[in-house]
Amino acid sequence: MKTKNKIAVILTLFFYAHFGAILNAQVAGAPALIDYQGQLLNSNGGPITGTGGPGTTGTAANFEIRFRIWDSQSGGNLIWAEKQIVTVTGTGLFSVRLGEGEVIATADGDPLPLTGSVAQNKLLSAFNGKERFLGLTVLNPPATPGEISPRLALLASPFAVVAEHAKFSDTIADGAVGVGKIAGNAVGSAQIADNAVGSSEIINNSITASDIATNAVAAAEIAANAVGASEIAANAVGTSEIVDNSVQGSDIRNGTIGSVDIADNSITASDIAANAVGASEIAANAVGNSEIANSAVTANKLNLSSILVSGPQGSFSVNGNSNQVLQIKNTITNARIASFWPVSGLGGSNDTKFTVTGNAGKSSGGSSWQTFSDSRLKQDIRVYERGLDAILQLQPVKFRYKDDNDLGLTSDGEEIGFIAQDVLDVIPEAVNGTLESAVDGVYLSMKVDPIHWASVNAIKELNTKSIENLEQIKTLQNENAELKSRMTQLESRLDTLLDASAK
Repeated sequence: MKTKNKIAVILTLFFYAHFGAILNAQVAGAPALIDYQGQLLNSNGGPITGTGGPGTTGTAANFEIRFRIWDSQSGGNLIWAEKQIVTVTGTGLFSVRLGEGEVIATADGDPLPLTGSVAQNKLLSAFNGKERFLGLTVLNPPATPGEISPRLALLASPFAVVAEHAKFSDTIADGAVGVGKIAGNAVGSAQIADNAVGSSEIINNSITASDIATNAVAAAEIAANAVGASEIAANAVGTSEIVDNSVQGSDIRNGTIGSVDIADNSITASDIAANAVGASEIAANAVGNSEIANSAVTANKLNLSSILVSGPQGSFSVNGNSNQVLQIKNTITNARIASFWPVSGLGGSNDTKFTVTGNAGKSSGGSSWQTFSDSRLKQDIRVYERGLDAILQLQPVKFRYKDDNDLGLTSDGEEIGFIAQDVLDVIPEAVNGTLESAVDGVYLSMKVDPIHWASVNAIKELNTKSIENLEQIKTLQNENAELKSRMTQLESRLDTLLDASAK
C-alpha cells in the first residue's frame, strides 16, 4: 500500500457537526436526520481534492463516504450504517444529511461490517442515551478502504437536550403516578415506545397469566433465551401451547429432555425428521429388540460405515468405500474378510460381485457352490470342444500373494493354482479380462469352470483312446495266440523229424 492508499487511511478530519434531536423519537417535531459537515485533508495537510499542503486548493470532486455509528471509540459494536456520494469542495469541505443514504451492500467490498443492528432508515433508533461514536470511511481509489481514526464522539444538541427533559421530566416525583392514577386500559401498546419497558420496570410476580390476553405475546416479543425453565411453572406448557414445528432441535438444550419427560408411544416415526437422530444421540444399549418393530429396519436404513458385530470369538465391522458396496473386516487385524461389489469390473476387468479373502466354507451341499442348470432356463446350447490338448498345455504352480498388494489378498500358506496370463493363451474363457485390459489397478481373475469342463472332455478323449487301445491289444493278443499255436505245431513237427533222423 503506497502513497494513494496511505492517504485514504490517514485522512485528517475536522468536524463541524450540527445535530437534530437524536435522543427520543417519540417527542413531537424531533427531526429524523442529522446534518453533518466535515473537511477531508490528505497526508500533506492539504485538501483531499488536491495534492498540495496547507493553504492549497484542489478541484471539487465526488467521493463515496460510508458513515457508521458505533458504541465505542475503537472496536465495539456497529449500531447503524449507510453510504452516500458526497461532493467535496476544492478546500476539502463537504456537507451531508445522515439518514438520507443507501444501505452498504456486500458487493461494495468493504472489509468492515456491512449493516447496522437497526434498520438503515431508522437513524433515531440508534440512540438510547448511551455513548455513540461516528466513523467515516472515504473511498479514494485505488486506495483500500479504511476507517478514519479516531471516531467522533456524538454529543447532544440543544434540541436533543430539550427532548431529553421532555422524556424524563423532573416535575413528576418518583412514585407520584401509581396504578390508582391510571384508568383501566388507559395505557396501551401505542403509548409505550419500543423497548421502553424492561424487566427492571416490572415488579416480580406483578404480571400473571390473567394479565396477558390470549395470543398477546408472540415469539417476536420474547428475546432469545429470555424465558428459562425457572420462568415456567411445572405442567404450564402443554401441547396446545406449542405450534406445530415451532420447537426445533436448536431450541432444546442437551440433556433437558429425558425418558421421564416423554409419554409412552407419544413419539412416532412421523414426528422425527429424516436423519434427525444420529448415533451420538443414542446412549449405548439404549435401543434393544423391544424398541424395534418387526421389519422396521431394512437395508436402506443402515449406515454401512457404522455397523460393528461382536461375538465370543472376536468382532468384525461392515463398512463401505468409494468402490465397494460394503466390506467385512476383522476389527483386530483390519484384514479384509469379504467384499461385495455393486457392478462388474470394479475390482479389475472381471464380473465378480462377491470376493472372499482367505478360505471360505459351507456346511452342506457338497464342496462346490450350486448354480441353476435346468434346461428350461437355457438357450443357445452348443457342445464345448476344448479338451485334452488344452489341458496338456496348462501348468499348475505353487505361489504366495505379494505383501501389501492392491487388492488386499493374503496367503495363510503356500497356494496352488494357475497364472491367469498363461491360461489366457490356452483357455481364454477361463480368464476374466484380456492382456490389453490388465493395466495398473486392473487385475485378471479366473473362473476355473471351463478348465473343469475341458478336463471332462479330456477324460472322454482318454477313454476313447483307451477303448481303441484295448481293441488293438485284443487283436494283438489273438494274433499272438495264433502265432503261439503255430509255433507249437512247428516245434512238434521238428521234434518228429529229429527223432526220425536219429534212427
